[in-house]
Amino acid sequence: MKSLSRSFLPFIALTLLLAFFFSGCSTTSKWQPPTTSELPEAIPAETFLEQGNYNAAAQEFLRLAEQTPPPLREHYLIRAAEAFIQGGNIISAITIADKVDVSSLSSQSRYQLTLLYSRIDISMGKSEQALERLDTIPAAELDPGFQITYHTLRANAFSIMGNLLESARERVFIAPLLYENDDIEKNNAAIFEGLSLLSIRTLEMLQPPAPDRLGGWMAITRILKTPFENQEQLENAIDEWHQQFPNHPADVDVFRYKKTAQLTASEMPRSIALFLPQSGSFSKAALAIQKGIISAYYLNKENSPPSIHLYDTEKADITTLYQTAITDGAQLVIGPLNKKRVLALSQSDSLPIPVLALNQPKLAENSPASFYQFSLSPEDEVEQSAAAAWLKGHRTALILTPASGFGHRLASHFANYWQALGGDVLEAQSYPPKQTDFSASIQQLLNLDSSKLRYKRVRRLLNRDIKFEPRRRQDADFLFLAATARNARLIRPQLQFFRASRLPVYATSHLYNGRDNPSQNIDLDGITFTDIPWDEIQQEGEATSLLAISQSWKNLPAHEQRLLALGVDAYNVIPQLVRLQQSSTSRYSGLTGKLYLDKKNRLHRQLNLFYFKKGTARPIGIAPHLQPSIIPPEELVENEAILDAIE
Repeated sequence: MKSLSRSFLPFIALTLLLAFFFSGCSTTSKWQPPTTSELPEAIPAETFLEQGNYNAAAQEFLRLAEQTPPPLREHYLIRAAEAFIQGGNIISAITIADKVDVSSLSSQSRYQLTLLYSRIDISMGKSEQALERLDTIPAAELDPGFQITYHTLRANAFSIMGNLLESARERVFIAPLLYENDDIEKNNAAIFEGLSLLSIRTLEMLQPPAPDRLGGWMAITRILKTPFENQEQLENAIDEWHQQFPNHPADVDVFRYKKTAQLTASEMPRSIALFLPQSGSFSKAALAIQKGIISAYYLNKENSPPSIHLYDTEKADITTLYQTAITDGAQLVIGPLNKKRVLALSQSDSLPIPVLALNQPKLAENSPASFYQFSLSPEDEVEQSAAAAWLKGHRTALILTPASGFGHRLASHFANYWQALGGDVLEAQSYPPKQTDFSASIQQLLNLDSSKLRYKRVRRLLNRDIKFEPRRRQDADFLFLAATARNARLIRPQLQFFRASRLPVYATSHLYNGRDNPSQNIDLDGITFTDIPWDEIQQEGEATSLLAISQSWKNLPAHEQRLLALGVDAYNVIPQLVRLQQSSTSRYSGLTGKLYLDKKNRLHRQLNLFYFKKGTARPIGIAPHLQPSIIPPEELVENEAILDAIE
């Protein structure tokens, strides 16, 4: 276990509504500790928990444990560890859990401790390990409260790993164990919201037959996602569902209302100003985004769309342009695209109409509340690619990026994020992107140059030729790669040549051109990467699919398709901004990913995960998102003093 002095450990930001813990899941075992009323000295600790003051609750439980003999001591230790987990202090939770005397526990209490360690595993990004622990518990033997915890933990682990279907299945198991209406509604909402993130085709292909309970959830979710031509078709589909799944717990009216509310969360403005350059280095990208916006406009034209007016950001000062747009009657601005202009507009004293900027530079803390940012940020891809590697159990990383400002940006962000999760970066190298021979960079990355130096020293000492086979380093778990499709096709075989064929490779979308070409992409086999949900947006029947917008998009280069998708999402997300702003768990399923807002009004994309097999990009599922958490140093010091007291 890492030292307590280390302040970084990953704490999962459960980015789907599926992943939440019920606050009252810890119940009693065969040895039943006294209730709070029987233990008045525990009332302060329980009160701190109810108030959300988790650190204070943990301190109080630890104080009680210090003064109490087993087995009640173990109860207080477990309660303290649970309080630390709820407060995000995973290091202290581990330390406390390790102090529990397992020999004094009954079977139920041991199950409770296993559940606790599983929660810790999930909080540290070890979802697969958590599931392995949970598999050791006979669920049927658990007390009802522990069964809720058991299935909730499994649901959380599956959702973090991107397996939304299995996560929903665990929620279905939870349903008959719940009694409080609020818990039942939350659980049902979690099932529906999670399944809503799956495509219509996926729901249709994997749906079990009636009257399977999960099958009923999948069927009604698919119905509510389907873009019917008229209301009568929708009502007929719902009536048929009721006949197939009688007495199903899904409240169709509630979820139909939620889906409608998501589509019309707020009114679309009557007039939109589009701030894009018509000349200069950004004009080509701007044209693709503009096409996407116009495509979305025509797709929604029957719903009283707003008027759109284009303003050339190369022709006037950005603040002057903003005032002109207001004078012209604009109620919202999309753009600008250029980073400097985004910064300049964000520094305005006030912004009477909202702005959805199409770039994400770091803004001042006092930026206007009506200023939003949205882009194809490569940082989202880097973090989710790293998260996928972390959840596979990898901890030591190598980095290989192009020798450019962009390459350095990705390498730097990956290193910072990976170390914040708790991983180690062993080596980082850059390669000349315009060349074809990357052997020098790869040999340095794999420490093959050191192997050759050792060979030369031995040969000089022995004064004779000896058999030599260079050996690559064995301490790296995986490689993070940033490369275009052309360079990735060259780098992968060179890695194999230098005996790194079994080294897992995680990458960003830059190596995929959006079209499957097995003969060209066979050299990419085994690479895992993040990208927009190609497998979903190219399916017939999706309301906002690329095919529904323009059949001709599939012939465009991948980077241009992504920019077109950005334009579509920039237009369609406008009426969703208020809803997304009100809840950190809210999502909008767009062409560029599942969109959500952070506290600084930046739209982030939760992407999809793919891997290459036989030259074809195969979908894995939704990419995981882990949010590193920093434990305040003063809290660590305070906790260490108490831990020492109960040694």
